Amino acid sequence: DEGSAHPPNIFSHEILTRARKVKRPKGQSATVNRSGLARHFAVNLSTIDQWIAAGAPGTKNGAGWQFEIAAVERWKALRLEKNPNEPGLLSEARRRKAIADAELAEYELAEKRRLVVPIDEAVDVLTREFSHAREKLLAMPPRIAPLIVGLKSVAEARVLLDQAVTEILNELSGAPHLPNTGGNGRAHEASH
Repeated sequence: DEGSAHPPNIFSHEILTRARKVKRPKGQSATVNRSGLARHFAVNLSTIDQWIAAGAPGTKNGAGWQFEIAAVERWKALRLEKNPNEPGLLSEARRRKAIADAELAEYELAEKRRLVVPIDEAVDVLTREFSHAREKLLAMPPRIAPLIVGLKSVAEARVLLDQAVTEILNELSGAPHLPNTGGNGRAHEASH
């Protein structure tokens, strides 16, 4: 039932939020012509003409119409609050919902294909990797110190340290310490 839908209030809040985020030069409002307004709202010029006829805030000059985007955002939000069932606004809300649903479906598909990873999983992997690198670096001095003591020159010590660092870096640059990826052929062991 269109009369009892709650999304218009959410939609108008979203419009007001976007209106506050419009980037503009300091002290100026973003001003556009009819085409720019149509592009901003992803509507056609006939919709802009309908908005003008309905009282959208703008100024007509010799070159055509000029609109402040933030003012039009506020005007649309107020119109939607006063008459949430207005056909143009409701169809726009439906269009935006369809776009959001399509984006969500694309995200879910990308997630199933493991093209995106939940943030907490990525954080876990990075935490393990940093922990592993820390362990390797902290283990180096006790392993190398006894070997350095018997060396005769700084150059020999440097060669030994360079070899130890290179060995650690080579080991760390190998396969990451990832959890099993669910049988996609790229499974890694988590313990090293």
